[in-house]
Amino acid sequence: MIIQYLNEGGLLAVKSQEIIDFTSSITAYTSVTVVSHITTSQTIHTKSSSIAEISNIAKDFYIANDIIYIKPSFYSLTKFIDGIYHISITLFKVDSAAAPIKIEACAFVDITLKCKVAAYLKELLDEAESTKIEKIGTIVHLLHYGLINASNCKCSCDEMDEVFNHLINLLFGISTKILDDCGC
Repeated sequence: MIIQYLNEGGLLAVKSQEIIDFTSSITAYTSVTVVSHITTSQTIHTKSSSIAEISNIAKDFYIANDIIYIKPSFYSLTKFIDGIYHISITLFKVDSAAAPIKIEACAFVDITLKCKVAAYLKELLDEAESTKIEKIGTIVHLLHYGLINASNCKCSCDEMDEVFNHLINLLFGISTKILDDCGC
Protein backbone atom coordinates (compact mmCIF):
# COMPACT_ATOMS: atom_id res chain seq x y z
CA MET A 1 0.00 0.00 0.00
CA ILE A 2 1.31 3.44 -0.92
CA ILE A 3 0.17 6.63 0.79
CA GLN A 4 0.81 9.93 -0.95
CA TYR A 5 -0.01 13.47 0.15
CA LEU A 6 -1.54 15.41 -2.74
CA ASN A 7 -0.69 19.05 -2.06
CA GLU A 8 -2.84 20.36 -4.90
CA GLY A 9 -6.05 18.79 -3.63
CA GLY A 10 -5.15 18.65 0.05
CA LEU A 11 -5.88 14.91 0.16
CA LEU A 12 -4.12 11.69 1.09
CA ALA A 13 -4.20 9.19 -1.78
CA VAL A 14 -3.99 5.50 -0.86
CA LYS A 15 -3.10 3.04 -3.60
CA SER A 16 -2.67 -0.72 -3.55
CA GLN A 17 -3.32 -3.79 -5.65
CA GLU A 18 -5.97 -4.81 -3.12
CA ILE A 19 -7.86 -1.55 -3.74
CA ILE A 20 -7.65 -2.07 -7.51
CA ASP A 21 -8.99 -5.63 -7.08
CA PHE A 22 -11.72 -4.29 -4.78
CA THR A 23 -12.94 -1.70 -7.29
CA SER A 24 -12.94 -4.22 -10.14
CA SER A 25 -15.28 -6.52 -8.22
CA ILE A 26 -17.02 -4.05 -5.90
CA THR A 27 -20.29 -6.03 -5.77
CA ALA A 28 -18.43 -8.79 -3.87
CA TYR A 29 -17.97 -6.39 -0.94
CA THR A 30 -20.29 -4.80 1.63
CA SER A 31 -18.21 -2.05 3.20
CA VAL A 32 -14.84 -0.43 3.80
CA THR A 33 -13.44 0.69 7.15
CA VAL A 34 -10.52 3.07 7.54
CA VAL A 35 -8.70 3.32 10.88
CA SER A 36 -5.98 5.91 11.19
CA HIS A 37 -4.01 8.12 13.53
CA ILE A 38 -1.29 10.75 13.31
CA THR A 39 1.91 10.56 15.34
CA THR A 40 1.19 13.96 16.88
CA SER A 41 -2.16 12.78 18.26
CA GLN A 42 -3.20 9.73 20.26
CA THR A 43 -6.72 9.92 18.82
CA ILE A 44 -7.59 6.94 16.63
CA HIS A 45 -10.06 7.84 13.91
CA THR A 46 -12.34 5.12 12.55
CA LYS A 47 -14.88 5.56 9.79
CA SER A 48 -16.78 3.11 7.63
CA SER A 49 -18.59 3.39 4.35
CA SER A 50 -21.05 1.13 2.63
CA ILE A 51 -20.40 0.18 -0.97
CA ALA A 52 -23.35 2.38 -1.98
CA GLU A 53 -21.64 5.44 -0.44
CA ILE A 54 -17.97 4.70 -1.15
CA SER A 55 -17.75 6.95 -4.22
CA ASN A 56 -19.49 9.91 -2.55
CA ILE A 57 -16.84 12.68 -2.62
CA ALA A 58 -18.70 14.57 0.11
CA LYS A 59 -17.59 11.91 2.63
CA ASP A 60 -14.38 12.06 4.71
CA PHE A 61 -12.95 9.27 2.55
CA TYR A 62 -14.03 7.94 -0.83
CA ILE A 63 -12.84 5.87 -3.79
CA ALA A 64 -12.25 7.22 -7.29
CA ASN A 65 -10.13 5.76 -10.08
CA ASP A 66 -8.94 2.79 -7.96
CA ILE A 67 -7.60 5.13 -5.24
CA ILE A 68 -8.94 5.79 -1.73
CA TYR A 69 -8.83 9.51 -0.97
CA ILE A 70 -8.82 10.72 2.62
CA LYS A 71 -9.74 14.30 3.49
CA PRO A 72 -8.35 16.30 6.44
CA SER A 73 -11.87 16.21 7.94
CA PHE A 74 -11.32 12.47 8.55
CA TYR A 75 -8.96 13.63 11.32
CA SER A 76 -11.19 16.55 12.39
CA LEU A 77 -8.74 18.92 10.66
CA THR A 78 -9.30 21.65 8.10
CA LYS A 79 -5.93 20.89 6.48
CA PHE A 80 -3.29 18.23 6.89
CA ILE A 81 -0.45 18.72 9.37
CA ASP A 82 3.10 17.37 9.56
CA GLY A 83 3.23 13.86 10.92
CA ILE A 84 3.41 10.16 10.36
CA TYR A 85 -0.01 8.97 9.19
CA HIS A 86 -0.78 5.36 10.13
CA ILE A 87 -3.58 4.00 7.95
CA SER A 88 -5.29 0.62 8.07
CA ILE A 89 -8.01 -0.26 5.56
CA THR A 90 -10.30 -3.26 5.89
CA LEU A 91 -12.42 -4.44 2.96
CA PHE A 92 -15.42 -6.54 4.03
CA LYS A 93 -16.81 -9.12 1.62
CA VAL A 94 -20.46 -10.07 1.03
CA ASP A 95 -19.55 -13.68 1.80
CA SER A 96 -19.39 -13.49 5.60
CA ALA A 97 -17.34 -16.70 5.68
CA ALA A 98 -14.59 -14.98 3.69
CA ALA A 99 -11.94 -13.21 5.72
CA PRO A 100 -11.88 -9.42 5.38
CA ILE A 101 -8.90 -8.01 3.50
CA LYS A 102 -6.76 -5.75 5.68
CA ILE A 103 -3.99 -3.54 4.33
CA GLU A 104 -1.94 -1.04 6.26
CA ALA A 105 1.00 1.31 5.95
CA CYS A 106 2.29 4.62 7.22
CA ALA A 107 3.71 7.67 5.50
CA PHE A 108 5.48 10.85 6.49
CA VAL A 109 3.46 13.89 5.42
CA ASP A 110 5.66 16.97 5.25
CA ILE A 111 3.74 20.21 5.04
CA THR A 112 6.06 22.72 6.74
CA LEU A 113 9.03 20.78 8.13
CA LYS A 114 10.83 20.79 4.76
CA CYS A 115 11.01 24.56 4.94
CA LYS A 116 12.21 24.55 8.52
CA VAL A 117 14.89 22.04 7.55
CA ALA A 118 15.80 24.14 4.50
CA ALA A 119 16.71 26.95 6.88
CA TYR A 120 19.79 24.86 7.69
CA LEU A 121 21.05 24.53 4.12
CA LYS A 122 23.64 27.27 4.60
CA GLU A 123 24.88 25.57 7.75
CA LEU A 124 25.01 22.26 5.89
CA LEU A 125 27.12 23.87 3.18
CA ASP A 126 29.36 25.46 5.82
CA GLU A 127 29.76 22.08 7.49
CA ALA A 128 30.79 20.48 4.23
CA GLU A 129 33.61 23.02 3.96
CA SER A 130 34.71 22.80 7.60
CA THR A 131 36.02 20.03 9.77
CA LYS A 132 33.06 20.28 12.16
CA ILE A 133 30.90 17.28 11.41
CA GLU A 134 28.33 17.15 14.21
CA LYS A 135 26.34 20.34 13.79
CA ILE A 136 22.60 20.45 14.10
CA GLY A 137 22.10 21.18 10.38
CA THR A 138 23.49 17.82 9.36
CA ILE A 139 21.38 16.00 11.89
CA VAL A 140 18.06 17.66 10.95
CA HIS A 141 18.69 17.14 7.25
CA LEU A 142 19.55 13.50 7.74
CA LEU A 143 16.52 12.88 9.96
CA HIS A 144 14.24 14.61 7.45
CA TYR A 145 15.78 12.73 4.54
CA GLY A 146 15.39 9.49 6.45
CA LEU A 147 11.67 10.13 6.95
CA ILE A 148 11.15 10.89 3.29
CA ASN A 149 12.93 7.72 2.26
CA ALA A 150 11.19 5.58 4.87
CA SER A 151 7.69 6.66 3.81
CA ASN A 152 5.79 3.97 1.95
CA CYS A 153 8.51 1.41 2.56
CA LYS A 154 8.11 -1.64 4.72
CA CYS A 155 9.83 0.27 7.53
CA SER A 156 8.81 0.17 11.15
CA CYS A 157 6.21 2.84 11.87
CA ASP A 158 7.49 2.97 15.45
CA GLU A 159 10.98 3.84 14.21
CA MET A 160 9.54 6.50 11.92
CA ASP A 161 7.61 7.94 14.89
CA GLU A 162 10.83 8.10 16.92
CA VAL A 163 12.75 9.84 14.12
CA PHE A 164 9.86 12.30 13.56
CA ASN A 165 9.63 13.16 17.26
CA HIS A 166 13.41 13.65 17.46
CA LEU A 167 13.30 15.95 14.41
CA ILE A 168 10.46 17.98 15.94
CA ASN A 169 12.37 18.30 19.22
CA LEU A 170 15.49 19.51 17.41
CA LEU A 171 13.65 21.98 15.19
CA PHE A 172 11.45 23.49 17.85
CA GLY A 173 14.05 23.33 20.58
CA ILE A 174 16.27 25.73 18.65
CA SER A 175 14.99 29.22 19.14
CA THR A 176 16.10 31.77 16.54
CA LYS A 177 16.88 29.58 13.55
CA ILE A 178 13.27 28.38 13.25
CA LEU A 179 12.17 31.92 12.47
CA ASP A 180 14.03 31.72 9.15
CA ASP A 181 12.08 29.01 7.35
CA CYS A 182 12.39 30.08 3.70
CA GLY A 183 8.89 31.59 3.67
CA CYS A 184 6.83 28.48 4.43
